[in-house]
Amino acid sequence: MIRFLESYRERAGKCNLSQYTDGTAKPWAIVTGASEGIGRQFAGDIAADGLFNIALVSRSNEKMQKVKDVI
Repeated sequence: MIRFLESYRERAGKCNLSQYTDGTAKPWAIVTGASEGIGRQFAGDIAADGLFNIALVSRSNEKMQKVKDVI
């Protein structure tokens, strides 16, 4: 995962998501399948790192809200 995060940081400047920014200089991470399994763990790990704004994507809004509340 560290390798992926390093790769993401290199590419983050190429994406223009400034319209969604909360005023911080943090890049964005988009996590799909964030409500269960690997996606949920990955979202939690990224949140613990504290270096990214996170966009969670899931088929279940209810489960996604629970993950959001936890992280």
